[in-house]
Amino acid sequence: VTGTGILNLYREFLPVTERTPFITLGEGETPLVRSSQISKLVECE
Repeated sequence: VTGTGILNLYREFLPVTERTPFITLGEGETPLVRSSQISKLVECE
């Protein structure tokens, strides 16, 4: 699993301490991918 995860990325803004468990699945770094099917469905480019 790669990535820093949400807690590590925003830790300066969150009430985390040295006792906060940092378990991550790489969440928060998922890229946006164009979907032509959804674009057609919502009539948007």
